[in-house]
Amino acid sequence: MESHGSAHALASTARALRREATVLRDALRVQEELLRRRDEQGTATIAALSEILGRAGNRARAAVDHLHGEARRLRGRLDETHEKAVAGALAASAQILAELSERHGDGSPEDLESVRSTVADATRVRAQDWFAAADLDTAMRQAAVRAMESPRAELAQARWSTGELLQVELSDVVDLPGVEPPRTPSFEASVHPGWEELVSAAVKRRLPARLRRRQVLRELEGWRQTAVPRPFGRARSTLQDSLREADRAAERSIEATRTEHIAALQQGVAAAQHERGRSGAAIVSALAYFAQRFSTLDKVLTLLASR
Repeated sequence: MESHGSAHALASTARALRREATVLRDALRVQEELLRRRDEQGTATIAALSEILGRAGNRARAAVDHLHGEARRLRGRLDETHEKAVAGALAASAQILAELSERHGDGSPEDLESVRSTVADATRVRAQDWFAAADLDTAMRQAAVRAMESPRAELAQARWSTGELLQVELSDVVDLPGVEPPRTPSFEASVHPGWEELVSAAVKRRLPARLRRRQVLRELEGWRQTAVPRPFGRARSTLQDSLREADRAAERSIEATRTEHIAALQQGVAAAQHERGRSGAAIVSALAYFAQRFSTLDKVLTLLASR
C-alpha cells in the first residue's frame, strides 16, 4: 500500500471517471440526434426506441424476479432437508443412548458424561455433513448464470438497435464480471450441554443404583431433545444468511448490467421527448450547447486514455 496505494487509487478513480464520461456522452448523443429529428419521423423514432429499451429493461427486471423465486425455492429445500436432518439425528441419538445405557449400568456421573460425549460427537459429525452437502452457493450461482443469459443478450441487442436506428456510434460496453455470489461460510458444529443437573454429583453417588440410573437417563433424554437440534439450527441460520447475500449479489449484478447497457440511452430518449415541445431556436441553442459538452467530454476521455 505504501508503494502503490496512491497509484491504485488514481487508476481506480480514472476508470470510474472514464465510465461516467462515456455514459454521459452516450446519453447526450441520443438526445442530440433525436432533437435533430423534429418531424413526425422523430416522434416515431422516440416511440420505437422507448419500446426497444423498455422491453430489454423489463427482461432484466424479470430476471431479478426469477432469481428471487429461485432463492425462495432453495430456502424451502433447505428448510425441508433441515427438518429431515434433525429427525434423523434425534433418532440416531436415541439409538446411541439406548445402546450405551445397556452398557453402563450404575448411572454414575462419569457414565453420564461418557454417554453425553458420545452423542455429542455423533451429532457434530451429522451436522457438519449436512451443512457441507447443502452447497447453496453453487446452486445460486448456476441459477444466476441461467437467469442472466437471455437478458444480457437482449440488453446488448437493444443497445445495438438504438445505434442502428439513430445511425450514431455508441461507446462499446465491456461486459461486467459474471455473477459471483459469496462462498458459503464455514461452520463449526458444537453441542453444548445446555442443561443443569437436577441433583449434584455428590448426592447422586449416595443414591441407590436404580434411582441413580433413572435420574441419569432422565437428564440425558432432556438434554438430547434440546442439544441435538441446536447445531443444525445454527447451520441452517448460516446457510440462510449466505443464500440471502447470494440473492442480493446476483440482483446487483443484473442491475449493474442493465444500467451499463441501456440506462443512459433511456435517459437520452426521455430528455429528448421532454424537450421536443421547445421552439426551433431553443433547440438550435441546445444543439450548440451539446457541441460544447461533447468537446469537453472528448478532452476528458483523451486525458484519461493513458490512465
